[in-house]
Amino acid sequence: MKKICMALVLGVGLFVNSAFAGISVVPILVGFKPGDLPRKDITVTNLGKKTAYVKVTPYMLINPGTKKSKEVLERDPSKSGIMVSPNKLIIPANGKRVVRIMLTKPYGDKDRFYTINVSPVEGKLVPTKDEDGKSKDSMSIHIVISYGVLVTVRPKNMHANVKITRKDKEITATNTGNTNALLLHGKQCIKDKCEELPTKRLFAGATWTFTAPKAAPVKFRSKVASETKEVVSN
Repeated sequence: MKKICMALVLGVGLFVNSAFAGISVVPILVGFKPGDLPRKDITVTNLGKKTAYVKVTPYMLINPGTKKSKEVLERDPSKSGIMVSPNKLIIPANGKRVVRIMLTKPYGDKDRFYTINVSPVEGKLVPTKDEDGKSKDSMSIHIVISYGVLVTVRPKNMHANVKITRKDKEITATNTGNTNALLLHGKQCIKDKCEELPTKRLFAGATWTFTAPKAAPVKFRSKVASETKEVVSN
C-alpha cells in the first residue's frame, strides 16, 4: 500500500530531480499464525540513482476495516507486541536492504494488526503552477511516497465462522469467529450465466451488506490463512 505525503517547501529555482525514483517494498502483506517462526523479513529496494535514507516505523492498527480505524504509535515493543530491525536504512543507488519484523508477545485470543510505515526521508521537488498553468519558481511541493506494510497476527485456536444470508438482492455476510476471513471468487449464477462479486476481507465480529445483481443465491470462497472453504447463501 502506497502512501503519498506532501509538504510545501519554499525556494527559488527548484526543479524535479530525475535521479530520484523512490523505493519499493516487498511483500506488503505479512501474516503470522501459530506454529510460524516469530520473525519475517521484508525487502526495501532503492530504485533511484542516489543514496536513499529510509525510516521504518511500526504502528498498532486498531479497529481495522471500520470508521474507527486508527494507527497508534507505541514505542515499547513489550507493549505493542512487535518490533522492526533496523528502523533506519541507508540504501545505495539500486541497492537493497532487509528489514526484520519480530513478534514480542505470544498469540492471543483474537487477531492483532499492525502497519509498518516505510518512508524515505527525502522526496522529489515538483514545481507548482499558478491559475494560468504557468510554473512558479517561488514554491514547490515536496512529495514523499511511502509504503504501508499490513501485518496480521492470527490468534491461537483461530477460527472464522462466516455465514451468508440473502433477502431478495440484499446479501449479508457475518463473521462471528475470532479471526478475519478473505471472501473471494464470489459468484452469483443463474443457469449457466454467472456474475462476479466483489472481494472483501471480513474482520472478526464484522458484518458486510451489499446488493447483488439478481435475487438469487451467491457463493464465495472463504480464506483463512492458507485454508479455504466454500460458503453459500440461501
